[in-house]
Amino acid sequence: MSSLVIALAMVLYLGAAWLLDRWLVADGGTMARTVAAWLTLFGAHPNPLHLTRAGAPLFLLLQLPLAMLPLWPAPVWSSAVLSCASAALLLAGIERGLRAVGLGAGARALVLALSALQPLLVFGAATGSSGTLAPALTAWALALLLEWSRTSSTLSLVLSAFVMGLACLASYWILFVALALSLVLLASAGSRDRALALTMTYAMPIVSIVLPWQLVVLIIGRGSDAFAPGSPLSLPAHAGAPADAVAVLYLLLLGMGWCLLGASKDRGVPKALLAAASAAMLVPILAGLLAGGHIRPEQALPLLATGPLLLGWRIAACSSQRLALTLAGVASLVLLAGAQGAIWAQGLGTAAEQRLAALALHREAAPAEPPEHAIARYLAGLGASRDILLDDRLGYPAIYWSGSARRFYTPGDARWQPELLGQPPSDVRYVLISHLAADRGPDAIDAAFSGLRQKDAPWAVLDREWPGEQEGTSWRLYRAVEQG
Repeated sequence: MSSLVIALAMVLYLGAAWLLDRWLVADGGTMARTVAAWLTLFGAHPNPLHLTRAGAPLFLLLQLPLAMLPLWPAPVWSSAVLSCASAALLLAGIERGLRAVGLGAGARALVLALSALQPLLVFGAATGSSGTLAPALTAWALALLLEWSRTSSTLSLVLSAFVMGLACLASYWILFVALALSLVLLASAGSRDRALALTMTYAMPIVSIVLPWQLVVLIIGRGSDAFAPGSPLSLPAHAGAPADAVAVLYLLLLGMGWCLLGASKDRGVPKALLAAASAAMLVPILAGLLAGGHIRPEQALPLLATGPLLLGWRIAACSSQRLALTLAGVASLVLLAGAQGAIWAQGLGTAAEQRLAALALHREAAPAEPPEHAIARYLAGLGASRDILLDDRLGYPAIYWSGSARRFYTPGDARWQPELLGQPPSDVRYVLISHLAADRGPDAIDAAFSGLRQKDAPWAVLDREWPGEQEGTSWRLYRAVEQG
Protein backbone atom coordinates (compact mmCIF):
# COMPACT_ATOMS: atom_id res chain seq x y z
CA MET A 1 0.00 0.00 0.00
CA SER A 2 2.84 2.40 0.80
CA SER A 3 4.35 1.83 -2.66
CA LEU A 4 0.99 2.70 -4.20
CA VAL A 5 0.84 5.94 -2.18
CA ILE A 6 4.33 6.92 -3.37
CA ALA A 7 3.50 6.13 -7.02
CA LEU A 8 0.27 8.14 -6.86
CA ALA A 9 2.13 11.02 -5.23
CA MET A 10 4.66 11.05 -8.07
CA VAL A 11 1.81 11.24 -10.59
CA LEU A 12 0.29 14.08 -8.55
CA TYR A 13 3.56 16.04 -8.47
CA LEU A 14 4.20 15.68 -12.20
CA GLY A 15 0.61 16.67 -12.96
CA ALA A 16 0.90 19.70 -10.71
CA ALA A 17 4.16 20.67 -12.46
CA TRP A 18 2.41 20.55 -15.83
CA LEU A 19 -0.50 22.64 -14.55
CA LEU A 20 1.64 25.29 -12.86
CA ASP A 21 3.76 25.60 -15.98
CA ARG A 22 0.58 26.22 -18.00
CA TRP A 23 -0.37 28.91 -15.47
CA LEU A 24 3.12 30.48 -15.73
CA VAL A 25 3.75 29.94 -12.02
CA ALA A 26 7.53 29.75 -11.62
CA ASP A 27 9.58 29.73 -8.44
CA GLY A 28 12.28 32.41 -8.28
CA GLY A 29 14.92 30.04 -6.92
CA THR A 30 14.19 27.51 -9.67
CA MET A 31 14.49 30.18 -12.35
CA ALA A 32 17.77 31.48 -10.93
CA ARG A 33 19.30 28.03 -10.53
CA THR A 34 18.24 26.95 -14.03
CA VAL A 35 19.75 30.09 -15.52
CA ALA A 36 22.95 29.45 -13.53
CA ALA A 37 23.10 25.98 -15.13
CA TRP A 38 22.53 27.43 -18.60
CA LEU A 39 25.17 30.13 -18.16
CA THR A 40 27.63 27.52 -16.89
CA LEU A 41 27.04 25.39 -19.98
CA PHE A 42 25.94 27.75 -22.74
CA GLY A 43 26.96 31.28 -21.69
CA ALA A 44 29.05 33.45 -23.99
CA HIS A 45 31.99 32.55 -21.73
CA PRO A 46 30.96 29.45 -19.69
CA ASN A 47 32.12 29.97 -16.14
CA PRO A 48 32.08 27.45 -13.26
CA LEU A 49 31.86 30.38 -10.86
CA HIS A 50 28.09 30.20 -11.33
CA LEU A 51 28.14 26.84 -9.56
CA THR A 52 29.85 28.30 -6.50
CA ARG A 53 27.29 31.09 -6.16
CA ALA A 54 24.26 28.82 -6.10
CA GLY A 55 24.40 28.10 -2.38
CA ALA A 56 24.40 24.39 -1.55
CA PRO A 57 25.41 22.83 -4.88
CA LEU A 58 24.05 19.27 -5.01
CA PHE A 59 20.73 19.97 -6.73
CA LEU A 60 22.39 22.21 -9.34
CA LEU A 61 25.11 19.64 -10.01
CA LEU A 62 22.44 17.00 -10.60
CA GLN A 63 20.50 19.40 -12.82
CA LEU A 64 23.46 20.19 -15.09
CA PRO A 65 23.26 17.01 -17.23
CA LEU A 66 19.48 17.40 -17.49
CA ALA A 67 19.88 21.03 -18.59
CA MET A 68 22.03 19.84 -21.50
CA LEU A 69 19.18 17.79 -22.96
CA PRO A 70 17.10 19.55 -25.66
CA LEU A 71 14.02 17.38 -25.15
CA TRP A 72 12.24 19.38 -22.43
CA PRO A 73 8.99 21.08 -23.57
CA ALA A 74 9.39 23.91 -21.03
CA PRO A 75 12.27 25.33 -18.94
CA VAL A 76 10.88 24.02 -15.64
CA TRP A 77 11.17 20.34 -16.54
CA SER A 78 14.96 19.97 -16.19
CA SER A 79 14.40 20.97 -12.56
CA ALA A 80 10.89 19.59 -11.93
CA VAL A 81 11.89 16.03 -12.84
CA LEU A 82 14.52 16.19 -10.09
CA SER A 83 12.27 17.85 -7.51
CA CYS A 84 9.40 15.40 -8.13
CA ALA A 85 11.80 12.47 -7.83
CA SER A 86 13.20 14.02 -4.63
CA ALA A 87 9.70 14.34 -3.17
CA ALA A 88 9.03 10.68 -3.95
CA LEU A 89 12.40 9.80 -2.41
CA LEU A 90 11.36 11.72 0.71
CA LEU A 91 8.20 9.65 1.01
CA ALA A 92 10.20 6.45 0.51
CA GLY A 93 12.60 7.53 3.26
CA ILE A 94 9.71 8.31 5.61
CA GLU A 95 8.20 4.91 4.83
CA ARG A 96 11.48 3.14 5.61
CA GLY A 97 11.84 5.09 8.84
CA LEU A 98 8.26 4.30 9.89
CA ARG A 99 8.94 0.65 9.17
CA ALA A 100 12.13 0.85 11.29
CA VAL A 101 10.20 2.15 14.31
CA GLY A 102 7.63 -0.63 13.95
CA LEU A 103 4.58 1.25 12.65
CA GLY A 104 1.90 -0.92 11.05
CA ALA A 105 1.20 -0.96 7.31
CA GLY A 106 -2.14 0.86 7.52
CA ALA A 107 -0.80 3.63 9.74
CA ARG A 108 2.27 3.98 7.50
CA ALA A 109 0.10 4.46 4.44
CA LEU A 110 -2.01 7.08 6.25
CA VAL A 111 1.00 9.08 7.46
CA LEU A 112 2.57 8.86 3.99
CA ALA A 113 -0.60 10.06 2.27
CA LEU A 114 -0.93 13.06 4.58
CA SER A 115 2.76 13.88 4.17
CA ALA A 116 2.52 13.61 0.39
CA LEU A 117 -0.37 16.09 0.28
CA GLN A 118 1.37 18.83 2.26
CA PRO A 119 1.01 22.03 0.18
CA LEU A 120 4.66 23.01 0.69
CA LEU A 121 5.83 19.66 -0.65
CA VAL A 122 3.42 19.60 -3.60
CA PHE A 123 4.29 23.17 -4.55
CA GLY A 124 8.03 22.61 -4.13
CA ALA A 125 7.98 19.45 -6.24
CA ALA A 126 5.80 21.02 -8.95
CA THR A 127 7.91 24.17 -9.29
CA GLY A 128 11.28 22.42 -9.36
CA SER A 129 12.39 23.65 -5.95
CA SER A 130 15.82 22.49 -4.79
CA GLY A 131 14.35 22.46 -1.26
CA THR A 132 12.88 18.98 -1.84
CA LEU A 133 16.25 17.22 -2.06
CA ALA A 134 17.63 17.97 1.42
CA PRO A 135 14.60 16.60 3.33
CA ALA A 136 14.58 13.50 1.11
CA LEU A 137 18.20 12.71 1.95
CA THR A 138 17.67 13.64 5.60
CA ALA A 139 14.72 11.25 5.87
CA TRP A 140 16.86 8.41 4.50
CA ALA A 141 19.74 9.27 6.80
CA LEU A 142 17.39 9.18 9.80
CA ALA A 143 15.78 5.93 8.64
CA LEU A 144 19.18 4.25 8.35
CA LEU A 145 20.20 5.60 11.74
CA LEU A 146 17.00 4.24 13.28
CA GLU A 147 17.78 0.85 11.73
CA TRP A 148 21.27 1.03 13.24
CA SER A 149 19.79 1.77 16.69
CA ARG A 150 17.74 -1.43 16.37
CA THR A 151 20.28 -3.76 14.73
CA SER A 152 23.70 -2.20 15.62
CA SER A 153 24.66 -2.64 11.95
CA THR A 154 27.82 -0.69 11.17
CA LEU A 155 26.81 -0.60 7.50
CA SER A 156 23.61 1.25 8.35
CA LEU A 157 25.58 3.76 10.44
CA VAL A 158 28.10 4.45 7.68
CA LEU A 159 25.41 4.68 4.97
CA SER A 160 23.47 7.10 7.16
CA ALA A 161 26.57 9.31 7.53
CA PHE A 162 27.22 9.24 3.78
CA VAL A 163 23.62 10.20 2.96
CA MET A 164 23.69 12.91 5.64
CA GLY A 165 26.82 14.35 4.02
CA LEU A 166 24.96 14.55 0.70
CA ALA A 167 22.04 16.20 2.51
CA CYS A 168 24.44 18.85 3.80
CA LEU A 169 25.49 19.54 0.19
CA ALA A 170 21.80 19.90 -0.67
CA SER A 171 21.22 22.42 2.15
CA TYR A 172 23.84 23.81 4.50
CA TRP A 173 21.16 24.10 7.20
CA ILE A 174 21.28 20.29 7.52
CA LEU A 175 24.74 20.68 9.09
CA PHE A 176 22.90 21.53 12.31
CA VAL A 177 21.02 18.22 12.08
CA ALA A 178 24.27 16.34 11.49
CA LEU A 179 25.81 18.02 14.53
CA ALA A 180 22.77 17.20 16.69
CA LEU A 181 22.80 13.54 15.67
CA SER A 182 26.55 13.31 16.32
CA LEU A 183 26.01 14.65 19.84
CA VAL A 184 23.29 12.03 20.44
CA LEU A 185 25.64 9.26 19.33
CA LEU A 186 28.34 10.68 21.60
CA ALA A 187 25.98 10.76 24.59
CA SER A 188 24.41 7.34 23.94
CA ALA A 189 27.64 5.36 23.94
CA GLY A 190 28.36 3.40 27.10
CA SER A 191 32.10 4.01 27.19
CA ARG A 192 34.53 6.72 26.15
CA ASP A 193 36.17 4.58 23.45
CA ARG A 194 32.82 3.57 21.98
CA ALA A 195 31.62 7.20 22.04
CA LEU A 196 34.70 8.33 20.13
CA ALA A 197 34.39 5.48 17.63
CA LEU A 198 30.71 6.15 16.94
CA THR A 199 31.20 9.88 16.58
CA MET A 200 34.20 9.50 14.26
CA THR A 201 32.40 6.87 12.19
CA TYR A 202 29.46 9.18 11.71
CA ALA A 203 31.26 12.51 11.35
CA MET A 204 34.10 11.58 8.99
CA PRO A 205 31.97 10.73 5.91
CA ILE A 206 30.07 14.01 6.36
CA VAL A 207 33.27 16.05 6.62
CA SER A 208 34.86 14.23 3.67
CA ILE A 209 31.88 15.17 1.48
CA VAL A 210 31.33 18.79 2.56
CA LEU A 211 34.94 19.98 2.97
CA PRO A 212 36.18 19.16 -0.58
CA TRP A 213 33.38 21.23 -2.10
CA GLN A 214 34.35 24.21 0.07
CA LEU A 215 37.90 23.87 -1.24
CA VAL A 216 36.53 23.82 -4.80
CA VAL A 217 34.60 27.01 -4.06
CA LEU A 218 37.75 28.72 -2.78
CA ILE A 219 39.78 27.62 -5.81
CA ILE A 220 37.19 28.58 -8.43
CA GLY A 221 36.32 31.84 -6.71
CA ARG A 222 39.90 33.12 -6.52
CA GLY A 223 40.54 36.12 -8.70
CA SER A 224 36.88 36.99 -9.32
CA ASP A 225 36.17 40.69 -9.66
CA ALA A 226 33.21 43.06 -9.50
CA PHE A 227 31.99 41.89 -12.90
CA ALA A 228 31.93 38.22 -11.98
CA PRO A 229 28.53 36.64 -12.69
CA GLY A 230 25.77 37.84 -10.37
CA SER A 231 24.31 35.80 -7.56
CA PRO A 232 20.62 35.52 -8.49
CA LEU A 233 19.87 32.97 -5.77
CA SER A 234 20.46 35.61 -3.12
CA LEU A 235 17.74 37.97 -4.33
CA PRO A 236 15.49 39.07 -1.45
CA ALA A 237 12.47 39.47 -3.72
CA HIS A 238 12.18 35.71 -4.02
CA ALA A 239 12.30 34.89 -0.31
CA GLY A 240 9.46 32.96 1.26
CA ALA A 241 6.55 33.87 3.48
CA PRO A 242 7.03 36.34 6.35
CA ALA A 243 9.19 34.66 8.97
CA ASP A 244 6.87 35.24 11.90
CA ALA A 245 3.89 33.49 10.25
CA VAL A 246 5.83 30.44 9.11
CA ALA A 247 7.87 30.19 12.31
CA VAL A 248 4.74 30.19 14.46
CA LEU A 249 3.19 27.53 12.23
CA TYR A 250 6.13 25.14 12.47
CA LEU A 251 6.80 25.87 16.11
CA LEU A 252 3.21 24.79 16.74
CA LEU A 253 3.72 21.55 14.81
CA LEU A 254 6.96 20.78 16.61
CA GLY A 255 5.33 21.62 19.95
CA MET A 256 2.65 19.02 19.24
CA GLY A 257 5.36 16.51 18.47
CA TRP A 258 7.13 17.28 21.74
CA CYS A 259 3.85 16.80 23.63
CA LEU A 260 3.49 13.36 22.08
CA LEU A 261 7.08 12.51 22.97
CA GLY A 262 6.67 13.86 26.49
CA ALA A 263 3.91 11.36 27.18
CA SER A 264 6.47 8.57 26.91
CA LYS A 265 8.99 7.52 29.55
CA ASP A 266 11.13 5.85 26.94
CA ARG A 267 14.68 7.22 26.97
CA GLY A 268 16.01 5.09 24.14
CA VAL A 269 18.22 6.13 21.24
CA PRO A 270 15.36 6.40 18.64
CA LYS A 271 13.58 8.99 20.75
CA ALA A 272 16.80 10.96 21.27
CA LEU A 273 17.67 10.88 17.56
CA LEU A 274 14.24 12.08 16.44
CA ALA A 275 14.03 14.71 19.16
CA ALA A 276 17.50 16.08 18.33
CA ALA A 277 16.81 16.16 14.59
CA SER A 278 13.47 17.90 15.11
CA ALA A 279 15.06 20.51 17.36
CA ALA A 280 17.87 21.13 14.85
CA MET A 281 15.27 21.77 12.13
CA LEU A 282 14.21 24.83 14.12
CA VAL A 283 17.57 26.58 13.67
CA PRO A 284 16.94 28.00 10.16
CA ILE A 285 13.40 29.01 11.10
CA LEU A 286 14.50 30.79 14.25
CA ALA A 287 17.38 32.39 12.33
CA GLY A 288 14.91 33.87 9.87
CA LEU A 289 12.64 35.02 12.67
CA LEU A 290 15.43 36.68 14.67
CA ALA A 291 16.89 38.31 11.58
CA GLY A 292 13.50 39.83 10.75
CA GLY A 293 13.83 38.39 7.26
CA HIS A 294 12.00 35.64 5.45
CA ILE A 295 11.81 31.87 5.43
CA ARG A 296 12.62 30.11 2.19
CA PRO A 297 11.02 26.73 1.37
CA GLU A 298 14.38 24.98 1.72
CA GLN A 299 14.51 26.16 5.33
CA ALA A 300 11.03 24.84 6.21
CA LEU A 301 10.66 21.70 4.09
CA PRO A 302 13.20 19.58 6.07
CA LEU A 303 10.71 19.43 8.95
CA LEU A 304 8.68 17.08 6.76
CA ALA A 305 11.56 14.63 7.13
CA THR A 306 11.34 14.54 10.93
CA GLY A 307 7.69 15.33 11.80
CA PRO A 308 6.11 12.19 10.28
CA LEU A 309 8.88 9.97 11.70
CA LEU A 310 8.51 11.49 15.14
CA LEU A 311 4.74 10.97 15.11
CA GLY A 312 5.05 7.47 13.68
CA TRP A 313 7.54 6.45 16.35
CA ARG A 314 5.27 7.70 19.13
CA ILE A 315 2.26 5.88 17.71
CA ALA A 316 4.22 2.63 17.42
CA ALA A 317 5.69 2.97 20.93
CA CYS A 318 2.37 3.12 22.78
CA SER A 319 -0.07 0.31 22.02
CA SER A 320 -2.61 1.34 24.69
CA GLN A 321 -3.17 4.80 23.17
CA ARG A 322 -2.46 3.99 19.55
CA LEU A 323 -5.81 5.17 18.17
CA ALA A 324 -5.73 8.47 20.05
CA LEU A 325 -2.13 9.14 19.05
CA THR A 326 -2.87 8.25 15.43
CA LEU A 327 -5.72 10.73 15.40
CA ALA A 328 -3.49 13.37 17.00
CA GLY A 329 -0.80 12.79 14.39
CA VAL A 330 -3.34 12.97 11.57
CA ALA A 331 -4.75 16.17 13.06
CA SER A 332 -1.29 17.79 13.24
CA LEU A 333 -0.57 17.04 9.57
CA VAL A 334 -4.02 18.26 8.52
CA LEU A 335 -3.49 21.41 10.59
CA LEU A 336 -0.12 21.96 8.93
CA ALA A 337 -1.66 21.73 5.46
CA GLY A 338 -4.55 24.00 6.40
CA ALA A 339 -2.30 26.62 7.97
CA GLN A 340 -0.05 26.71 4.89
CA GLY A 341 -3.11 27.08 2.66
CA ALA A 342 -4.37 29.93 4.85
CA ILE A 343 -1.01 31.71 4.57
CA TRP A 344 -1.22 31.55 0.78
CA ALA A 345 -4.83 32.68 0.78
CA GLN A 346 -3.77 35.83 2.69
CA GLY A 347 -1.43 36.76 -0.15
CA LEU A 348 1.76 35.92 1.74
CA GLY A 349 4.68 33.94 0.41
CA THR A 350 6.87 34.15 -2.67
CA ALA A 351 5.86 35.83 -5.90
CA ALA A 352 5.10 32.39 -7.33
CA GLU A 353 2.93 31.44 -4.34
CA GLN A 354 1.10 34.75 -4.58
CA ARG A 355 0.46 34.22 -8.29
CA LEU A 356 -0.85 30.70 -7.63
CA ALA A 357 -3.19 32.00 -4.91
CA ALA A 358 -4.44 34.75 -7.23
CA LEU A 359 -5.09 32.26 -10.03
CA ALA A 360 -6.79 29.76 -7.73
CA LEU A 361 -8.93 32.21 -5.73
CA HIS A 362 -9.32 35.28 -7.95
CA ARG A 363 -8.62 34.02 -11.45
CA GLU A 364 -10.33 36.93 -13.20
CA ALA A 365 -8.15 39.46 -11.34
CA ALA A 366 -4.84 37.61 -11.73
CA PRO A 367 -2.28 39.11 -14.13
CA ALA A 368 -2.21 37.44 -17.53
CA GLU A 369 1.54 36.76 -17.39
CA PRO A 370 4.66 37.85 -15.50
CA PRO A 371 6.38 40.84 -17.15
CA GLU A 372 9.55 38.83 -17.77
CA HIS A 373 7.50 36.29 -19.74
CA ALA A 374 6.15 39.09 -21.94
CA ILE A 375 9.72 40.33 -22.42
CA ALA A 376 10.88 36.84 -23.44
CA ARG A 377 8.04 36.55 -25.97
CA TYR A 378 9.03 39.89 -27.51
CA LEU A 379 12.72 39.00 -27.62
CA ALA A 380 11.87 35.72 -29.37
CA GLY A 381 10.65 37.74 -32.35
CA LEU A 382 13.91 39.67 -32.65
CA GLY A 383 16.06 36.83 -33.95
CA ALA A 384 18.11 33.99 -32.54
CA SER A 385 21.68 35.33 -32.40
CA ARG A 386 23.53 36.27 -29.20
CA ASP A 387 23.01 40.04 -29.20
CA ILE A 388 21.21 40.95 -25.93
CA LEU A 389 22.99 42.39 -22.91
CA LEU A 390 21.35 42.30 -19.46
CA ASP A 391 22.17 42.02 -15.77
CA ASP A 392 21.63 38.33 -14.97
CA ARG A 393 21.37 39.12 -11.25
CA LEU A 394 18.08 40.93 -11.93
CA GLY A 395 17.09 39.73 -15.38
CA TYR A 396 17.39 35.97 -14.90
CA PRO A 397 13.57 35.49 -15.21
CA ALA A 398 13.72 36.91 -18.74
CA ILE A 399 16.51 34.46 -19.59
CA TYR A 400 14.53 31.62 -18.00
CA TRP A 401 11.34 32.30 -19.94
CA SER A 402 13.41 32.59 -23.14
CA GLY A 403 14.27 28.93 -22.67
CA SER A 404 18.00 29.36 -23.30
CA ALA A 405 21.00 31.48 -22.35
CA ARG A 406 22.44 31.32 -25.88
CA ARG A 407 21.10 34.79 -26.81
CA PHE A 408 22.46 36.75 -23.86
CA TYR A 409 25.57 38.52 -22.65
CA THR A 410 25.87 39.25 -18.91
CA PRO A 411 28.19 41.47 -16.82
CA GLY A 412 30.38 38.44 -16.10
CA ASP A 413 31.25 38.21 -19.81
CA ALA A 414 32.91 41.64 -19.62
CA ARG A 415 35.77 39.97 -17.78
CA TRP A 416 36.75 38.39 -21.13
CA GLN A 417 35.15 41.00 -23.42
CA PRO A 418 35.58 44.46 -21.83
CA GLU A 419 34.21 46.03 -25.00
CA LEU A 420 30.75 44.70 -24.07
CA LEU A 421 30.48 47.61 -21.67
CA GLY A 422 31.78 50.18 -24.12
CA GLN A 423 29.58 52.94 -25.49
CA PRO A 424 28.33 51.65 -27.80
CA PRO A 425 28.82 48.04 -26.67
CA SER A 426 30.33 45.72 -29.24
CA ASP A 427 28.50 42.62 -30.50
CA VAL A 428 25.33 43.86 -28.79
CA ARG A 429 22.16 44.91 -30.56
CA TYR A 430 19.82 45.21 -27.57
CA VAL A 431 20.34 46.27 -23.95
CA LEU A 432 17.71 45.30 -21.35
CA ILE A 433 17.73 47.46 -18.23
CA SER A 434 15.58 47.06 -15.13
CA HIS A 435 14.25 49.54 -12.61
CA LEU A 436 12.93 47.34 -9.81
CA ALA A 437 12.29 47.62 -6.08
CA ALA A 438 15.02 49.29 -4.02
CA ASP A 439 15.87 46.09 -2.12
CA ARG A 440 16.87 44.40 -5.38
CA GLY A 441 19.83 46.77 -5.82
CA PRO A 442 20.93 48.75 -8.88
CA ASP A 443 21.05 47.32 -12.38
CA ALA A 444 24.73 46.59 -13.18
CA ILE A 445 24.30 47.37 -16.88
CA ASP A 446 22.62 50.71 -16.18
CA ALA A 447 25.41 51.56 -13.74
CA ALA A 448 28.10 50.60 -16.28
CA PHE A 449 26.50 52.95 -18.83
CA SER A 450 26.31 55.83 -16.32
CA GLY A 451 22.55 55.76 -15.94
CA LEU A 452 21.19 55.02 -19.38
CA ARG A 453 17.66 55.17 -17.97
CA GLN A 454 18.06 58.73 -16.75
CA LYS A 455 19.57 60.27 -19.87
CA ASP A 456 19.68 59.62 -23.57
CA ALA A 457 22.74 58.14 -25.23
CA PRO A 458 23.63 58.83 -28.87
CA TRP A 459 24.10 55.15 -29.56
CA ALA A 460 20.82 53.83 -28.08
CA VAL A 461 17.09 54.38 -28.66
CA LEU A 462 14.24 53.09 -26.51
CA ASP A 463 12.68 50.12 -28.30
CA ARG A 464 10.08 48.90 -25.76
CA GLU A 465 9.07 49.34 -22.12
CA TRP A 466 7.19 46.99 -19.79
CA PRO A 467 5.74 47.74 -16.32
CA GLY A 468 7.17 45.64 -13.50
CA GLU A 469 5.26 43.54 -11.00
CA GLN A 470 5.34 46.32 -8.39
CA GLU A 471 4.03 49.82 -8.90
CA GLY A 472 6.68 52.24 -10.09
CA THR A 473 8.98 49.53 -11.47
CA SER A 474 9.67 48.79 -15.10
CA TRP A 475 11.87 47.16 -17.73
CA ARG A 476 13.29 49.02 -20.72
CA LEU A 477 14.75 47.56 -23.89
CA TYR A 478 17.19 49.79 -25.80
CA ARG A 479 18.31 49.17 -29.37
CA ALA A 480 21.84 50.08 -30.37
CA VAL A 481 22.01 52.28 -33.48
CA GLU A 482 24.88 53.29 -35.70
CA GLN A 483 26.17 56.78 -35.08
CA GLY A 484 26.26 58.96 -38.12
